[in-house]
Amino acid sequence: MAAARLVFWFLGRGVQAAAKHDSRIRQEVAEWSPDCSIMLKINPRGPVMTVHKLAGEIKYMGSSPPQDPELAIYFKNIEGAIPVLTGQKGLAQAYAEHRFTLKGDIGLGMSVVRCMYLLETYLFPKFITRKILKRVPQKEVSSLKIYLATLFG
Repeated sequence: MAAARLVFWFLGRGVQAAAKHDSRIRQEVAEWSPDCSIMLKINPRGPVMTVHKLAGEIKYMGSSPPQDPELAIYFKNIEGAIPVLTGQKGLAQAYAEHRFTLKGDIGLGMSVVRCMYLLETYLFPKFITRKILKRVPQKEVSSLKIYLATLFG
């Protein structure tokens, strides 16, 4: 569980950082509703990660679940989540294997997945992204810049 919490922290802070530096993620986020909350949770009582679109920007809100998220992704258990969170499996494969469920707008879910694919390009080394993504997107900025923004805000 501690590893999942750490990955959720990096993922939440990473999407916040990447949304500031990558125009493609900014464009995706711009299409989300103005007061949009997205939650990832590992069931039954695992960690939670929440991001919120506020004033046009994505903010990592930590591990407190929102009252009524516009989109919620529930991993069925920790065993199903860890391979996805550590880059051993891609989101598409995990979905095909029924490792998680999605509650909310499917269009928003697809947008979040596109953002996650871009974020994985920055956060994972190339040998991992080649394994979990069909096509590795080009980076607009260096991974180091995203890492520094993730760690230090």
